[in-house]
Amino acid sequence: MNYIDQLSTLFALPANANLGFSEEAIFALENRLELRLPAVLKTFYRSLGRCPEMNASHNRLIDPAQQVGFSADDYLVFYEENQVVAYWGIKATDLSLDNPPVYGNYSPSAPDGEWLLDAEDLETFLLLMSISNGVLGGLTHNANSFEPLLPQTIANIEANWKEVHSSSLMPQRVFSNDFKDVICIPVDEQGNSTGILVGSCNRDAFDRLLALDVNWYFTSDDEG
Repeated sequence: MNYIDQLSTLFALPANANLGFSEEAIFALENRLELRLPAVLKTFYRSLGRCPEMNASHNRLIDPAQQVGFSADDYLVFYEENQVVAYWGIKATDLSLDNPPVYGNYSPSAPDGEWLLDAEDLETFLLLMSISNGVLGGLTHNANSFEPLLPQTIANIEANWKEVHSSSLMPQRVFSNDFKDVICIPVDEQGNSTGILVGSCNRDAFDRLLALDVNWYFTSDDEG
């Protein structure tokens, strides 16, 4: 599966769902900025850009009709943190690439705010950001704990789920079972776990996640 199919499976999207922005909206953005968007970003906007659970449950994909534009130092800003204290963008010089790297600016109010490499390519960024939004409330069932995991719990996950990515976006390890579910394990600078966030749109898969040896701080079941 490519990352579009992986996300569609994870968020249990109907095959005929119309969750993309129109060609007209994308063309209007390109026309306004006098550029052509990287192919991967254009495809994501066109296919999944209007899925709120994926793109707005925590951090936000910026609507092409709204604030998408260039920073003063020539990064195309297309994603923002939920409290607007961080942004993600693409270097103007990388816009000719189909799948460019993505950089994060964590001090956007400072005139010399530094852009840091967060993902080697745009596909990886969009996949991991969508997963993060999912475990932070976008997926139907979700749970979290912010205690270090027991070694046997990590061993259980490594044995029964496939690692998808290690990420610098939010330093974490990401696991999944064919994208029926997802597990995010934040890690410190030494690679030690600092917690766990999980989610699924499938009840049986979620129950399997809850059966992990974890002291859950929150589960979406608590809201019912």
